[in-house]
Amino acid sequence: MLSFAAHWNLVLYPRIVAGDERLKTVQTWITDLQRQNPADWGPLSAAALAATLPLIVIYLVYERRIVETFEEGLKG
Repeated sequence: MLSFAAHWNLVLYPRIVAGDERLKTVQTWITDLQRQNPADWGPLSAAALAATLPLIVIYLVYERRIVETFEEGLKG
C-alpha cells in the first residue's frame, strides 16, 4: 500500500515521459494549479481530494488484508 501511494504521487517522472499536455496525471495537474494560483485554496483542495479518493477506496477495499499483513509482520 505504501509503495502504491508513493508511486501514485510521482510528479517529475510523468512530466518527463508524457510531454503532451493532454497526458497529464492528476498530481502534475495539481502542481501546475498550485503554481498558477498559489492562494486559491478552493480548487486546490478539491483537486487534492480527487487525487486522494482512489487511495482511500483501495485501502477500504483491501483493509482486512493490509491489517493482517502488518499483524503478521509484527509477530515475526
